[in-house]
Amino acid sequence: MAALVFLALIMMSFSAASAVTNITTDEHALLSLKAPITSWSSSVTHVCNWTGVICNRHGRVAYLNLSNMGLLGTIPPSMGNLSFLVSLDLSNNSFSGGIPKEMAHLRRIKEINLSFNGFTGGLPTYYSRIDLQHIYTANPVNSIQSTLGSTAVVYEPSTSQP
Repeated sequence: MAALVFLALIMMSFSAASAVTNITTDEHALLSLKAPITSWSSSVTHVCNWTGVICNRHGRVAYLNLSNMGLLGTIPPSMGNLSFLVSLDLSNNSFSGGIPKEMAHLRRIKEINLSFNGFTGGLPTYYSRIDLQHIYTANPVNSIQSTLGSTAVVYEPSTSQP
């Protein structure tokens, strides 16, 4: 009996350590995005209370809305570590560069809004392996639709920016 109690305590400690590691992974991913950004404050101690961040019931980052925040920089590869992310909105900022291939790790993502930024290149073909429902982009639809299957692609040309 004592052995079962000991085993149960060990299992619970691994589970607790895993939960801390997971939110720490989310926090590190967001910190790598924030590093070059001075206007996005993370002075609040818990990542789930940061501006634009909504966590799920497990305390993992599920929604990230950084639209209209005047942000500039590139998307770091570690953003692909936000494994519980369902919605990503980076619209109306000044992000540039390409979309990192590590974003293919976002298996739960349903909606991505990248419109009104300075991203270069098209959407990577790996997006066809993700169950996206909507993607908002300033890239022409005809160049990416074939790789996205049934995903609803909404083309928002930069000339219509408010």
